[in-house]
Amino acid sequence: MASDTVVPGEWEAVLRTLRDRGSGTVYVVGAADRGKTTFCRWLTAQLAATALSGFLDCDIGQSTLGPPATVGLALYRGALDSPRATFFRFVGAVTPSGHMVQELVGALRLKERAREEGAPFLVVDSPGWVVEPAAQEFHVRM
Repeated sequence: MASDTVVPGEWEAVLRTLRDRGSGTVYVVGAADRGKTTFCRWLTAQLAATALSGFLDCDIGQSTLGPPATVGLALYRGALDSPRATFFRFVGAVTPSGHMVQELVGALRLKERAREEGAPFLVVDSPGWVVEPAAQEFHVRM
């Protein structure tokens, strides 16, 4: 994220809330190309400046961490250019539609891994699949 980017007040409010609590998980939902990943990366960077923080990439069609068809977890302490560890789970498709169980299980296992590694913060970047009733059920279960 460019240093001259204006950060919305809502983003700062989420950051303050997490820091005040000392731990937490943020699950970001929205349609494709709405800025979810930008927000998630910014939030992870801010949190990682002071604590081990996880970035859980569940956008299997537009993954920023690993190959398509995988959910990925990166653990950061400091700059986002060098994760302390990365983990991946193969889903087998580039959309959760028809592969909900595989993605849900993969995401749950990676969330558990973040906790096992001692990350108090976890930021989850969800897929942009939101319109269909099955998509809404998917996000509720995530």
